[in-house]
Amino acid sequence: MAFLNTSDIGACKLLNDNYNIIRDEYESFKTNYLYNSDRDELDEDDSSSWGLWLKGNRESVDAAKRLEEYEELNWDEHTIEPIRKRSNWYSLTIDDTDIWEGILLGSRSKPPMYPFENSILGTTYFPETMALLGSYTDNVIMSATIAVFPENSIIPRHNGYEHITRVHFPLYVPDGDIAFCVGEETRSWEVGQCLAFNDIDDHNAWNNTDEDRVVLIVDIHKRS
Repeated sequence: MAFLNTSDIGACKLLNDNYNIIRDEYESFKTNYLYNSDRDELDEDDSSSWGLWLKGNRESVDAAKRLEEYEELNWDEHTIEPIRKRSNWYSLTIDDTDIWEGILLGSRSKPPMYPFENSILGTTYFPETMALLGSYTDNVIMSATIAVFPENSIIPRHNGYEHITRVHFPLYVPDGDIAFCVGEETRSWEVGQCLAFNDIDDHNAWNNTDEDRVVLIVDIHKRS
């Protein structure tokens, strides 16, 4: 089975049990920051977090280039670029079109000797969510990100890090043709119910709807 059994992952129970808290903080974040034209920009030096995010996305693109299904694709004809848009808000674009947008809430540069540090957005708008993640001690959490999968987009097949278990905790999933595939197994996201998989396994997604999908992504470092 490509997807992992979430009942075996303590972080998934923690997230599922606290869906209302996480959803409410995201809704407040949308109202007070994302859609507030009068907001004050929150500035901080996120160069360390940006460096980690940039490295991860570039390595995912490199991994996609090695997959057999893309052997005939002329990668030089396309511009694939991670972009820092504003404070802790990043995107991955293909030919200047966003296929993924992320808001970093917190990260850890190396496990376990480096502490997990909240971003300014995590501290300001997601205090209860970050406190919940901070209470999880079964394994080391590497990062927490609000991930927006834009409408009418496709995320190409790729893979990531062998040592990472990746958890998707859906906050909003539009109706229609939208799904996520790991290996040969395809599932739809369900609001308030975690999906988990090994980041090293090939995965891709599509959103053929007119609305964005929003999930909280939590990366967990596997025990040796």
